[in-house]
Amino acid sequence: MDPVITLPYSEWVVADRLLKMLPPREGYSICAPLSRQEKGFDLVIAQRWTDRTTAVTVQVKFSRIYLQPESRGCKFATWFNTFEPAPQADLFAIASLYPSNEGRQRGAKTSWWQPLILLFTYPEMSSFTASVRTRTGKRDKMFGFGFSSPEQVFQLRGDQDRQRLDFTRYVLGNRIEIIKERLRAA
Repeated sequence: MDPVITLPYSEWVVADRLLKMLPPREGYSICAPLSRQEKGFDLVIAQRWTDRTTAVTVQVKFSRIYLQPESRGCKFATWFNTFEPAPQADLFAIASLYPSNEGRQRGAKTSWWQPLILLFTYPEMSSFTASVRTRTGKRDKMFGFGFSSPEQVFQLRGDQDRQRLDFTRYVLGNRIEIIKERLRAA
């Protein structure tokens, strides 16, 4: 009998999206540690070369989606607890699932739920979490992002001046080259 290994859904969503963008036929593998007590990372992205294998580690943070009133300027919001980035992780995937009617409108056999994944490097995540502040300048225990679609993502909570900073460049599809560069350099 083969052993059954489970993976939290949040990690599976990120792994599934990474597999679509980094296919095995190009030498990429997405792996998960067998021990749930592994500290600091949840996934490993590996690339096989002819003479070696390189890898980067990913920590996944997940939020449910909160519907927003139209007056907020976005349909959806996420809320994450502020955390200390683990030095064992090279990358951080900040993920959520939102209800998309895209497949429904075209009659496609796709899920109505789509992932929004923001990808940060360790230095970027460290800098970001250190900057998370309340309006009074104290460390905020939470941060959040708002969006109506992945084409425009902005910070809703954790920015002291409430400037609605644009985080669209951190959407996973815009960051795949960073993963590839790190795997080449490893």
